Amino acid sequence: MGAVFWYVGSRGHANGIPASHVIASVLFTLAAAFLLTSLLAPAAAVALYRRWTAGAHAVGVAFTLVLFSLVFVGVLPFFLFVRRRDPLRKRLGAASYWEPAPPDDPSLERALRQY
Repeated sequence: MGAVFWYVGSRGHANGIPASHVIASVLFTLAAAFLLTSLLAPAAAVALYRRWTAGAHAVGVAFTLVLFSLVFVGVLPFFLFVRRRDPLRKRLGAASYWEPAPPDDPSLERALRQY
C-alpha cells in the first residue's frame, strides 16, 4: 500500500514534501519493523500479531455497529414508508391485480421511433 501512495502522489504538501510520500514512508517503516521483529524475535512477533488481530477485531465490531445502526435507523424506516404507499398497487384483498396495457400506436412514425 505504501508503494501505491508513493506512486500516486498528492496535492497536499508539508514543507515541500508531498503528503503521499510521508504516508508511504511511514508504511514502509512499519513493514520493515514487522519484518525485522518476525525474523529476530519470533515470540515478540506472535505477541504483536495477537495485539494486531485484537485491534482489528475491535475496529470490525465498531464498524459493524455503525453499519447496522445506519441500516435500522435510516434504511429500514424508508422502506417501511415506501411499502405503506404501495407503489406496485398490490393492495391486499383485491379480486385481481391485472391492469390493461395502454393501446399501441400502429403508425409508421412510431415504428421508426423505437425508443
